[in-house]
Parts: sequence; C-alpha cells; structure tokens
Amino acid sequence: MRSFVYKIFLAAMTFASLFALQTAEAQTVISESFDAQTTNFAPPTGWTAAPTGSSISMWTRQTAGTSPTCTPHSGAGMLRCSPRNLNTGITQALATPMFDLSGAGASVAHVSFWVYRDTVNSNINDTVSVYYNTIRDTIGATLLGSVSRYGLLALPDTHRVAGWYQYTFTMPASVSDTNYIIFRGFVRNGGNQAYRTYIDDVSWETYPGACSGVPTVGRASSPDTILCGG
Repeated sequence: MRSFVYKIFLAAMTFASLFALQTAEAQTVISESFDAQTTNFAPPTGWTAAPTGSSISMWTRQTAGTSPTCTPHSGAGMLRCSPRNLNTGITQALATPMFDLSGAGASVAHVSFWVYRDTVNSNINDTVSVYYNTIRDTIGATLLGSVSRYGLLALPDTHRVAGWYQYTFTMPASVSDTNYIIFRGFVRNGGNQAYRTYIDDVSWETYPGACSGVPTVGRASSPDTILCGG
C-alpha cells in the first residue's frame, strides 16, 4: 500500500514539475538591438514603417548619432527618429513584427526600450509614443506611454544628465495571436534645426499558445516547433 501511495506521489510531483516547466517556458522575450542590419536608411527586417504626411522616412537605423551626439546603447546600431526637414505635426509609425499572446492566460506582457535623452534646446521637444494594437496601425491602438527627447521635460520623467534611460510599459491584457508594438514619432518642432530621438535595445514579451492535438504514433518526425506551427 505504501509503495502504491509513493508511486502516486512521485507521479503527482513529476506532473507538477512538468507543468511548472511548461509555464516557465510559455513566456518568450523577443529583442531587437538593430545590430545585424547593414543598411542604415531602412527599418529592421520584419518591422514596418507607415509614413503619414511625408515621403521622408523618420525612422532609420544609425551607427552614430548627431543632434544630439551619441553612440548606440549596445552593439553597432540604434534606431533614429528624425524630424529634420519635416513640418510640425508630421508623424510616422514603426511597427514590430507580429507576435503571439494567445497563451498569456492571466499574465500581461511588457515592452521595454532605451531612449537617449539630453538637455539641449528646450523648445525642440519631439517625442516618441508607444502603442499596442492587434493590427499594424495606430488607429484604435492603446497608448502605452510617451518619452520626450528633452530630458528636463517630465515625459514621463526628468533627467538632468544626458544619457541612455530605460522605459518599460505594460500592454493591456490580451490572448490574441496577432499583436504589434508601434512606435510613433511626432514632429513638434521641425525644420533643419530639429533634434533627433534615438532608441535602442527594444524587447517585448510574448506568450505563444500551447501545442494542441496528438501526433499519430510512429509518425512524429519533426521538431516540436514545426509541429506547433513554427
């Protein structure tokens, strides 16, 4: 009898361990440091820029920054949002690749990124806003937060020392398998004297859905990532 109870206990503990492991692996963090790309004047692979009101691309990958002078937070590249030679009020959105939250359950996902903030030109305070949506557009999107290039403007906080600062925002609860994070640059003071905003090391959490169905015995020969749809 004791042997039977012990076996039941071991089976329960094994199941609990497997369940905990599966839960821990349900969250996947996707990151982009803009290093692998070799072309500066283009968004990263899988990212989509949506110009609004201008044919000039505000979002480009850069290896060195001017106005303000800076270097990438890490690696060889960073992302620049430049309002130079654009009219005040122009916006342009840049969307991440699609990601899955269908396995989130009660969990909520976050997006994190670094912004270079400086204290030059208080009258040129262009901003980058971050949105969440289930389509690749800011229409109907949820605003997660905004960050001003100018460090003394409390958006969302202030910094008197120029440098890289990290910001993390929480996405709304979702179990959709189609989701996007959208960065939108907004030109508050355009012209050829405008300053630029630099961001780097973007990361966001995903919760891919668990595999469903049972493969036919003797016929499962692919990795689980293929069986689960990639």
